[in-house]
Parts: sequence; C-alpha cells; structure tokens
Amino acid sequence: ANNIHYGTEMRTLTLGLSGSVEGGEFMLPVGATVSAAEIGFENNHIYSTTDVNEGFSWKLMSGLEEFDLGEIGNMSSASQESYPQEMNFTSALNTLMQSSLTPTAHIDANGNGWKKFRFNIESLNATSGSTIDLVGLDVVYDVTHYISDVNDFAWELAQGVALSSATSGLVNVPIAVHAESGGGLSFSSLSVLTTPGYTTTASLLNNAPGLYPNGEIYEITSTHTVSPLTGASFEEAYVVFESLSGDIELTYSDLDGFTVVENPNNYITLQASSVADITDGKEITWRFVVNSVWDDTEQVRIFVGQTASNGVNGLPDSIVLAPVGGNAVENDVAVTTFSVLNEEGIVQDLDAGNANRYVRMLGSVRLEALDVAPNPLSYYTVVEERSINSSGETPVFEWTEIANQTGTIGGNFDWTIDLGPATAGEHYYRFLLTGYEGGDTVCPSSEYRPDDACAIPFNLTIDQFSPELVSVKVLNGQVDPNVESNWRSLVDDTWVIPSNNQYVKVGVTDLQDLPATLDLHYWVEYQHDANSDGIADESEYAVVVLTGDGAYPTANYTGNYNDLANQEKDPVGRVSMFLEGYDLAGNSIEGGSYGIFNDEVTYASMPSKSPEILEFNIENSAGRPLLNSNHPSYEGDWNQTMYAGNEYHLIVQAEDRNGWRDIDYIQVDLTNDRDDLTLYYFPRNETAWTDSPHITIVPEGVDSDGPQLLRMDGDYLINPFTDEFYLDLPIRINWGIVGLQSLASPVISIADLDGNDKRKIVGSTTEITQWYYSDGIRLDVRTDAVNDLMITPYFTDVSEPFTSDVREGYVYPGDTVAFEGQFAYIDGLLDSVYILPETELTLEVTRLAADQSTAGGVQYFPYGAGGADGTKQDGQPTYHSFKGGAFNINITAPISTNEYTYQFRLINLPDGAVDITEAFCASSTSYGCGEFVIKVDANAPSVKSNTWTARDEAGTVLEESVSTSNFRCIDISLQIEEKEALFQGDVSVAWKFYVDPTSDITWPFYGQIHGIDPLTAPLSLTPVAGGYAASAECVDLWPSIDQELPTQEQINNIEVVFWIVGADSAGSAVLGGGPTGDGSIAPIYSGEARYNSLYNFIYEEASYSVKEIDLLPRSPEVGDSMTLTIEVVNTGSKAGEVTLRIQSVVDGGIPVTEKTVTSPLIEIDGEVD
Repeated sequence: ANNIHYGTEMRTLTLGLSGSVEGGEFMLPVGATVSAAEIGFENNHIYSTTDVNEGFSWKLMSGLEEFDLGEIGNMSSASQESYPQEMNFTSALNTLMQSSLTPTAHIDANGNGWKKFRFNIESLNATSGSTIDLVGLDVVYDVTHYISDVNDFAWELAQGVALSSATSGLVNVPIAVHAESGGGLSFSSLSVLTTPGYTTTASLLNNAPGLYPNGEIYEITSTHTVSPLTGASFEEAYVVFESLSGDIELTYSDLDGFTVVENPNNYITLQASSVADITDGKEITWRFVVNSVWDDTEQVRIFVGQTASNGVNGLPDSIVLAPVGGNAVENDVAVTTFSVLNEEGIVQDLDAGNANRYVRMLGSVRLEALDVAPNPLSYYTVVEERSINSSGETPVFEWTEIANQTGTIGGNFDWTIDLGPATAGEHYYRFLLTGYEGGDTVCPSSEYRPDDACAIPFNLTIDQFSPELVSVKVLNGQVDPNVESNWRSLVDDTWVIPSNNQYVKVGVTDLQDLPATLDLHYWVEYQHDANSDGIADESEYAVVVLTGDGAYPTANYTGNYNDLANQEKDPVGRVSMFLEGYDLAGNSIEGGSYGIFNDEVTYASMPSKSPEILEFNIENSAGRPLLNSNHPSYEGDWNQTMYAGNEYHLIVQAEDRNGWRDIDYIQVDLTNDRDDLTLYYFPRNETAWTDSPHITIVPEGVDSDGPQLLRMDGDYLINPFTDEFYLDLPIRINWGIVGLQSLASPVISIADLDGNDKRKIVGSTTEITQWYYSDGIRLDVRTDAVNDLMITPYFTDVSEPFTSDVREGYVYPGDTVAFEGQFAYIDGLLDSVYILPETELTLEVTRLAADQSTAGGVQYFPYGAGGADGTKQDGQPTYHSFKGGAFNINITAPISTNEYTYQFRLINLPDGAVDITEAFCASSTSYGCGEFVIKVDANAPSVKSNTWTARDEAGTVLEESVSTSNFRCIDISLQIEEKEALFQGDVSVAWKFYVDPTSDITWPFYGQIHGIDPLTAPLSLTPVAGGYAASAECVDLWPSIDQELPTQEQINNIEVVFWIVGADSAGSAVLGGGPTGDGSIAPIYSGEARYNSLYNFIYEEASYSVKEIDLLPRSPEVGDSMTLTIEVVNTGSKAGEVTLRIQSVVDGGIPVTEKTVTSPLIEIDGEVD
C-alpha cells in the first residue's frame, strides 16, 4: 500500500468461481541466487468434491512467466518435506529470477530492483470459496551490490576522511551495517580515485559548542582553492549540516549566489553572507540564525566542501558539535533561577513575602542543561495574579495576566513591575514563560515549587505606606533629654551650637511595620570634607544608627554625634544630615539624600543672630528708583509717585548672620497710617502674600520673575547661609484708592525663626523711600503749532500712493492709515513728563455714517457706519487692545469718496480707573483729540481739455514745433481738474525727445546727453474754479552746456512730447499724457495744434550776408558828409534782425567803430537796405 511492501507470517487465498486463485506475493532482489527455499500451507479446504484423493495443482509465477510446482493431494496442511520430490521450489525461483522475461516490479529508495513472485492454485472440482493459508515462506539467497556515487559512497567516504583528526598518513573510515532481520554481508573490490589540488578549510566563529536558537548570528568561514595545475577553477561551495533531526544544505556559486538547497521545517534562516576572492579561489562567510523548531540533537556534523569546474568534488572539511553534558542543538527552555525582592532590595520568601507596589524580580532563562539563553524575541516573561471566580456552584481559581515583557538579551532579567496604587493586603502571583514555540518549556527545579503550568508561584503582602518623617530635633545643650522642652526642632538651613555630644531625636510614623532603626548620615564640614571643596560628597558622610523607642504609630529614634570640629571657624562650618530607613515592605522613609541641596537638614555651626533691615527702595518696571525729595536727583513729585496699574518693585535690603534661610518673614507696610496696604514674604517657601484689596502681587510669568530673594549683586541665592540679600517684591497698586493724597511713609519689619524681629520706620537711620499715589489718565495731545506738525496723536498714510498730510489731504480708497498715540497719567502730563499706563487697555474706534452730498462740486456718496475697517458698513465699532499706554491702529479707508468722521475712547477700564480725555478734548481743536476726519478721494485729477499752452520768450504760442532757437526757455501753462486737493510740489511737467514716441524710441543723442529718463520741471499750482491752474516759467528743455547742444545735422524728424506727472493728495495720478499700456508715449491731446503737447523739433537759425554797399558821394573829400547804403539778405531759416558794426581805418591803422546799426525784422530770404 502506498508503494510500501509489508511482510506477514501467513496469507489466506480464496478459490474463485473459475476454480483457481492467485496470491501469496513476495519479493526478491534482482540478481539474487537462491540457495534454499521452502513454503508450507495450513487449513487447506481446497480439494475435489468428486475424488477424495484429489487436492490442487500449483504454480510459481512472476509477471507472465510461470513454473509448475506439481500436484498436491488432499492434505489439510503440508511443508517442504511433504511435497513430491519433483517439486523443486528453489529451482523454480532461480529459473524465474534468471529469466529475462520476468519484470522488475519495484525500485527502492536506494535504487535496488526487486522482482515480485506469486502462487497460482487450481482445483476445478473444488468448491468455490474454499481457502488455504500459505505459511512458512523462507528463502535463503545471495546478492551482490555495487556501492558507488549513485549511492553517495564517495560523499560518505569523504565525510569519514574529513571527520578524522589525522593530518597525514592513513585514515580509518568505519562502515556500520544495520539489519532488522539478521543475515550476512561482505565487502570487496574497494576502488577510490583521488586527485590533489582541491582544498577546503572551515571554522566556526568563536568555536561555538553548539547551534542554539538564541538569536545569535552564527558565522562559518570557509576557504576553497583549486590549484591551477588541475586545469580547473572554483565553481560551487556547500555547507551540509547532518543530524538525527534532519540534514541542511547551503550552497554558493558565482552564478546563483547563496542558495538554501535543503532546510526541513526552516531549521535555520540564512542571513546576509559574504564572499571574497582569494588566491586560486574564494573565502566565504556563511551567516545564519538557528530557529527554535530544530529539535534537540546530541550531535551535529558540519561538512564544508566544493565542486570544481571539471566536476571534481574536493575533500570537505568538517566541524563536529557534540558538547559534553548537553545537546549540540537544544530548543527546550526553562527558568533556571528566580527571586523576588522588595524595593529595599531584600530577597523575599516566595511563600510569604512583603513588598510595596514595586516588585523586583531577578532570574535567568536558559536552554535546557546549557548556559545559553534563548532568543529574547522568542518568548515572553509574564506575571499573573490569582483570583477566585465564585460565579459558579464551585469557586475556581483563575489567573489574570498583569504584566509581561519580551525576553532579555543574555537571558538574565531584572524586572520591576508596578502593582498599582490601590493594591494592598495579601495577593497571590506566579511567574512563567509564554509564547515559546518549537521546543518545550521545561519546568523550573523543585526548589521553586512549579505548578502544573511550570509557573513559579509567589505570595506577597502589599504595604504601600512609607514611613513618614515627623520631626528632627536637637537637644539644647547638655540638659535632660527626657524633658521635651529641651529639644529644639531643626529646619533646613538653620544654626546649631557645636558640641562633642550632639544629641538628635527623629520622629517617624507609619501605619504598620515601623523600622527598628534608622541610619543617620552626617557630614561635619571641617571634619569630613576630605578635599576641602565645600561639597558634601556621598563618600564623605559618616553614619550613626538611631535606635527607636518601639512606640506605635509614631516612634522616636535617638542618637548622638560630634560636630565640635566646626566650632568658631571662618567661614562658618556646616553640617549636612540625611536619613535612611525601610519598613518590612521595603518602603523607604523620605529623609533626603547626600549633598547640601538634597539633604534633610543643613545647619551652620554658630549661635543665633538677629536680622537687620538695611534699606527700602521702590523701583518702577524699568528699574528706575523712586526718589525722596532730599535726593540730589529729585525732579518733582512725578518721580516719587507710584501710578495705579503699573508694576513697581519693593526692594528690601536686609541681613541675617545665620543666613537668609533663617528668615521667617519680611513685612512691608506701604504706609504707616492705614493697615490695608500690608504685604508679607516668606523666604523658606518663596511665597509672597497680602490681604490688601488695593495691591496685586505680580506672579512669576513671561513678563515677570515674580517675588524673589536675591544676592546683593542680583544673582540667585544658592548658598543658604548667604547673610546679605534683598527682597524684590513686584506689585501693582490698584486704581481709585481713596485717602492716598498725601505722602505715604512705609514701615518695614523682619523676623527670624527664633523669634528675633526688627522694625524700621521713616526717620530711623535706615533709608526708606516715601511715595505718592496717582491714578488719572488721558490722551496725550500735542502739536507743533509753529510748523503746523502733528506730534501725538500722529496719522500716517502707509499705503501707496502716499498722502503727505492726512489732516489736509485725501487718501485713496482702501488705503491704510496708521493711527498712533498714547495715554498718559495726568500728574505727569502737568510736568511735561509722560508716564504711560502699563496695563492692557482697550480703545473703541467708531466711524460715523457719511451722508450723500455735492459740496464744493464734489460728488460724495453715502457710506454706512462702522469701525477702523473701512471695508465694513456693519455699524459696529472695532476694539483694539494694547499695553504700555501707546497704541498703533491701522485705519482702513472706506472705498467711496467722502469725508469720514472717527471717534475713539477707552472702554472696559480697570475698576476705579478714570479717563478724562473727553472733558479735555471738549475744549481742544487739535486734530485727533477724541476724533478725527479722514477724507477719501476716489477721483483721479486730469488736465482740462484745451488748456495746455507752450510759449517762447516773446510770448508767442508754439504750435506744432519747437526749435533750437526757443527750446532753452519755454513758458508752460495748463489747468488741472481736481475738486479735492493738490499739494504744491506734487505735480510736474515731463518731456522727452523721441525718434518715434508711438514705440517709445528715444532720440539717441538725447539719451547720450540726458539718459533714458524724461526730464521734469515742477509746476506751480494756483486754485481756480473746478481745480488748479498749473504753470512753469522759462523751462529749459535741454539743460546742458553749449557743447552738448544738437547740431542741424543731428536733428532729423525728431519729436518732443510733454506730459504731466504727479498725483493728488489721495495719490491718484494726474491724467495728462505719458506712457500708456501699449508701450507708446501719449501727449496731452487736442484737435487744435496750439493745445497739443506733441511738437516737431526743428533746427532754426537766422544768418545774413551783405549783398551790396554804396557810398555817396562816391569820392568824398575832407570835410564831406557821407552816406553809406548797405543791402543785407537773410540767408538763414528764421526771420530776424541783424546788427551791423561800421568801422573805419586810416592809413592802415587800428579799426575804429564809427556806428552800430540794427535792422528791422528780415523775413527768410528777405532783403533790407
């Protein structure tokens, strides 16, 4: 069945209807020679029903071949000895075995062929269904097998050689033979062919004793070389692991890389491995981890070898893992050690332990019988708590997991769990491993009393209440310790007189299990400070055991020590003390730690000293002090005044030779004539306190450090025995306090922990600053009337286009106007001192609704009310919070042309605060005093049609052209339509010379002299009906030296264009020619040439020649009067007048001017005499 052949002692055959039956199959190996064979039968019921002597005939068959065994009479049973002599069963087997016609019926796993034989029994006269039992089949045969590479003989032989420890000579390779049913075996004709030149070495990293599922990456390093003399090269390397659990094979080749050939059940996982070329071969590092599914194995044999390119298998190297006392592969785990400790670190009895909420467990997890930890990721350690389920008829125990963690690297765990704040009383727990797969979880040893789940149970009584330190006291000298009044309570950073027998008493309370003793760790500076660094190092403390009196629930622990080494030392010596102690559950007493800043008590070795007040000052938030009237820098009551709502710092300078920590409190009474302005500061807990309804203490925050006691240099107090210091107590005094009109005189008090106190008042030797109170505020309104300038409030147009003066001009729709100003205290304003309130204030800004009108010829459109945001007409004011008294609010101008009135006021003032701005502004005409007006202009100014005019010096209106004869002095006039406002200096005339203004092509000669930008000249503005008249006199269109003037040859089809640049007060540009969106330059256009600002630029010059001269009389004599007639022709390009100078020369002498004559106007080509 299933291609498996099973043997049996007996086989029953049943006769068929045809009178015959086949069966009793058996197999023999191909090639076997039978030397003896026998077969018997029993319980035979096959015989003739007609002849009592007739039994059956039978044959031996194989395939289709058969051998007749003869006739058997009517016998119920028989064996070989009972058969007729002619029946030779042995001969029959050999005949059929040797026949080539008998088939091979089966080939086994080792490649061996087997022939199948069967019996045929026939009895035609017997009853069908009759049976016979065949028994006693025995065959003795010889068979020869050839063990070769087909049977991996060479591989097994090579392994045997590799396992030998011999490095030379002969190697004995044993062959073990196993058989289940006896027999014999002999070997002969051993033939082994070897060849040198193929070498493999292998080593296991760190000589690991075995392969274990511990998460470790194992490394096998192998080298494989093939000698060049072999004519071959390296082709493939392999690693084979052989064990009773199964075999694993890994290979490497340059073609396929690293390959897992065989790995049943994923025993290992191949990791990133590497290969390197070496001389004649490779060095390979095989990396892998072992998985927990690889079952226990006593021994693992590792064979590492290679195959060369010629097919030769080199002799492998071997590594044998067979550790003594354990397995080479082990996958069973167990908890090998375990203990439970309380927080004190005391190991607890697993049956009756004591602990608080923090339970510590120490132990180890190992692979069975090995000091090797399993992979920490392969298991969990778990703590479960037992509970009783009473819901059924019979209560049952149930276990609930309360904590778990993954395994630990190395297997040793130190695990502290938190049982929770509410756990108390007796509880039952157990510790176990879970989640481990592959191997078994072995129970811990019997000393841990494992339960049926191999868990370790432990029982704990939980007490979470720590012993509480009630008091630390020192005996006041050598007095009776039994009298309680002789004991003085110690606080941290106090003083104690040194003694060689300093007695202390410590009070401790607990709900249960008070410690029997306490350890007092003490450090006497001049005795124990070994390195003299003033630091109480942990190693420098001495210890004295304090013994308890056994009382409950509060016990007193007493002991004594010597601190006389600190006596009368400079600087003063210190003593540091801290306490240690634990109750039964491991709860520790909170008694400090080592170090001056962490201990329970530090004291200075000295007697008690009284504190002193050195000085009292008041500073504002900027650090500027208030000054008494007798101070050289006193300027007036304003710098001796605390203003309501502002922050002030009360500065108390003091000293205490026992150190600042000896101070109990500092008391400040801000005035000596009332009791509702008192403040306290307690240095030990850094707390400031007042019950005054008129004062607020400023706490620590973003803007304040809060109340603090500091060194005299302003640094933090670190040394508790610093004896000079000052209190910085920041306060705000409230608004509207009644009865503080006169000068206030503070009273300062200080007290230490021993009850010593001092009180200082005005008039004592201590400097104490007196103060006034002020709380009225109003808007600060100031102007420079002489120069007509705003000071405060101040309004600025911050959006392009800009308006230079918001008061007079208009702003563009949507512009942002910065509204800046400040509120100040009235008392300061009267002295021209501007003290601003620091508290947060809120300004309400309201924009009144604007009505429709046409006043002044301007179309004003209606616009709804609102606040600072001019885009909204919701009728709602806007609110603007600010600190420090000064505000800067952005007013967004409405988008419609009109004049808008804004009103503003402070709202939600602090209780008692008064703003008198409204009353002050009622009699003020200053812009921005309580209200202001912003005028919005959405209309752009434009040059009025047919008003542009250009004239030369003679007053002649220029039409169509400008010439070189007049372009150095042109008068310009025009009108600009603008119904709002234009400012002087904001409008100019611009011009430029072009080759083609429609394409903005500048005349190159102009660009050479003047650059690419147009030239400009300011226009003078004069208001007229509907706008402004603008003019400029004698504008030089070519401001340059004469050598830069254009010549006639350079002027050829050149045009000069004029336009207007500038803007109205709202910033809207004047519409009057200039650059356009299509890239051209437009003039001020008119259908009439005289009003058009585009001109041809021409060369124009008058030149003259004398055509004829006539003298009468023609021959004058001395004394005759002469008439000289000169005919002059205008040969130039311009009409003009010519001036002639007439000179005479006598006898070749110097010419003398006789007369100068100027002609009338001579037209071009005209003549005149």
